[in-house]
Amino acid sequence: WKEAAVLLLRMWQQGPAPDAMACNVAIAAAERASEWRQVLSLMSIMRTKCTSPDVASFNTALTALESASQWQRALPLLGAMRDDRVKADIITYGAAFSVCAVGQQWQYALKLVQEMRNWQVSLNLIACGSAVRVLAESPLWQVSLQLIDEMQFKET
Repeated sequence: WKEAAVLLLRMWQQGPAPDAMACNVAIAAAERASEWRQVLSLMSIMRTKCTSPDVASFNTALTALESASQWQRALPLLGAMRDDRVKADIITYGAAFSVCAVGQQWQYALKLVQEMRNWQVSLNLIACGSAVRVLAESPLWQVSLQLIDEMQFKET
């Protein structure tokens, strides 16, 4: 990840200016190295020196924070995503549900389920499993059963 960060720094200093893809490569390298602080730093730098982060940037950052059990830092990223008008995809929601499970944030997971329905984003098996995992242990555990029913209906 350090080599990718150095290369990115060189691009900012000497040109050509890095695009979202170049920034995403550095973010992904930091994520693979379990360097969640660097992921957040690169996301911040990207917003100020580069272009706005795209869905891949946010998805990678969410995954890094979920892996590091940093749910408190991950949930605000979803708000930043909305602020930047980046449309979440199924990977975003799957990562967000995993983050909610780590932090036992079933209320937030419930909001995400509603948001997915509003945006007509279909659950896939992985996102559904992550949502069920966090909602099954909540006072509204029946919602997890509804999600399982939706998945079964979708598969028939």
